[in-house]
Formats: sequence, C-alpha cells, structure tokens
Amino acid sequence: MTGISWLQKLYSEQQFFHEKKISSLDEFNTLLDHLGRPDASYDYRVVIGGTAGKGTLCYGLEDLLSRSDVSTLMLTSPHLMQVNERVRLNGTDITDLKLDEILLQIKKVSDSIEIVPTYYEAMILVGMVYGSQEQAKVLIAEVGLGGEFDAVNAVQGQRISVVTFIGEDHLDIFKTLRGAADTKSKIFTPESVLNLSYEKEFQGVFRKNASPHSVEFIKGVPTKYNQKILKRIGRHILGSISFTLQKVQIPARWEKFDIDGIQYIIDGAHSKPRFEFIKKKVEKLTGKTVCIFGMTKNHDVRSFSVIESIFDQVIMVPLEDLGRSHSVKSLAGVFPKSLESQDLVHALDIAKKMNPDKILITGSLYLCGMARRLLC
Repeated sequence: MTGISWLQKLYSEQQFFHEKKISSLDEFNTLLDHLGRPDASYDYRVVIGGTAGKGTLCYGLEDLLSRSDVSTLMLTSPHLMQVNERVRLNGTDITDLKLDEILLQIKKVSDSIEIVPTYYEAMILVGMVYGSQEQAKVLIAEVGLGGEFDAVNAVQGQRISVVTFIGEDHLDIFKTLRGAADTKSKIFTPESVLNLSYEKEFQGVFRKNASPHSVEFIKGVPTKYNQKILKRIGRHILGSISFTLQKVQIPARWEKFDIDGIQYIIDGAHSKPRFEFIKKKVEKLTGKTVCIFGMTKNHDVRSFSVIESIFDQVIMVPLEDLGRSHSVKSLAGVFPKSLESQDLVHALDIAKKMNPDKILITGSLYLCGMARRLLC
C-alpha cells in the first residue's frame, strides 16, 4: 500500500475529521512524539482560528513572509481540487512524490504504535514533517474546526495565536456562541507569545483562556481588521514595520473566470458572516446574474434566504456524493422560487441557457472545488 492509498483509505473510513469523537489531543501528541516532534523545529507557529477570515490571514501572511525571504509551511483545509493544496511550502503545493513518501513514514509509525490518525490529522502530520524537513521557519496553521482539540493546537513551541471572531457557525457542534468562543479561544496557550483577535462580545472568555497572557483586540474599521492583524504579526516576526501588504487572490474567494462571454464568480461563502460580506459585492454586480447554490447540512441555509431577492434566478445543486449535503428538495423549501438541478453540470447548462452576464457559484467550498475543476 502506498502512502496516498493509505490516505484514501482513511478518507473512506473517516471522511470528515470531526466525526471522530476527540476529547483530547493525547493520541495525536503521541504520533508527533514518535515522529520526533517536527512541530518543534519552527521558529514560530501561527495558529489561526475563528468563524471567518482564516484563509485571508493564512494566504496574506504566507505572501508577506515569502516576499520577506522567510520560508513558510502553510496548512489549510479543506482542499478544492486536490489534497496537495492543504500543504504548501513557500506558496507551492506539496508534490505527489513527497506526499506519498511522508505518508508512508507516518503509516509506519501509526502501525508500530497502533494509533490511526484521521484523514485530517494525517495531512496535518504531513505538513509538519514536510516543513521540518525543508527547514521552514514559520508554520502557518489554519484551525479546521473549533480549536481546543484541533490537531493544529498540538504544536509545541512559541506560537502566535489568532481567533478572528465568533459567529453563528457549527452550532450543531458547539451548541451556543459562548461554547464556540470557549472552544475556539483555547488556542491561546501558555506558549503563545502574541494573541490577537477582533472579537467583540466574548472578550472576557478570550481573556480567561489566554491567562496569564493578554489578548490584543483589534479596533477600527471592520474591513481593515485582517490587514491590521497581518501588520501586527509581520512586525513581531520580521522585527520591522518596513514591509508592504499586497492583495492576494485566494482560491474560491470572489474568484473570477471569463469564459465565452460569461463571467463566472466562485465564492465558498458557507457562513452568515461570509455571505454578508459578499452580499455587498453581489449588490454592485451589473447585468443579469444567476446564482448556483449548494450547501452542506452543518451550515444554516436560512442565513442565505435573501438570495432570491438579489439574483435574477437561483439554481439549487445537490452535493449528495458528500453524504451530508442539503438535498435540492430541502433547499427548495427555503427558496421556493429556485430551480432544481441534478448536479453542477446540469445547473451550469440551465444557467447558460438564460443568457446571463454573470454566474455566481456559492454556498459550499466543496461546490466551488467542483466548479474550479470544470472551469479551470
């Protein structure tokens, strides 16, 4: 069995990492111990959590540090087109060869101590090992879900911890916003040398979990929050303020493709805060715009109920191959004026026959990944 085939086996058995009921990081730390603690080799570990804004910060920091000749290893999830996207060294995805090699190394350790990581955990381990091998100086790690028991929270050594803010997302897991705040802010650990956030309501929870350290709460214009955090991290790591931030195009974040006279816009908005952000952009669009929409069950479709009033037409797409998506029937119950489709290809065919100027594909990063495979 190759390393990649082992990863595929983990995927088929534990498709979504949070289905494994994790109440501690003990097993994951044991795996790290037997791999020689690759997480301890970095100068800094930047752990980024929160309801939204994580990708913007990860890609923005990767760009800033790479332009400043500081080598980085970035861990993000989920991927859009291929799993290699989850592990990036200085802006370049890990190769199939290196991915397979490191997965085999992890599998041997896993077999020897009889601890099997989840698919998600295996890729976090790959990234930590790869960055250590390549002597990357900074590990940039996006929290997959929550914070307290997320695999990236196991990293040892001085870290910079960021929780953007707490919003109404994954409440099926966290139950309450306060519960989400408590879980997510537990990435503020005794090894944090800098804690940052622009949370407003749960600052008391954040301060308690960061104790004895403090949390710097970003203030000002909300659209500038992420820039301010990037500048603060850059100043801490680079020891200077003589750097510039550049706009970075993040895959599936208001990403545009012009094909055969139609502008396709892909945005993985799946939470209320992200949708509220792109709604302002949608309202500025000109010409006839059709929306193709699909969503997984762990997100609240009612947060998007306004889309019927801001698009010329909405087409619902099932994501049944994921095994946990809203069906087009259930979506139609929330969006009674919408059209139903069999799959994304069918939805695109329906949309193109309407002679639109623009087609926006949104509601799920998984749907956006399918769209990128078709359009790129």
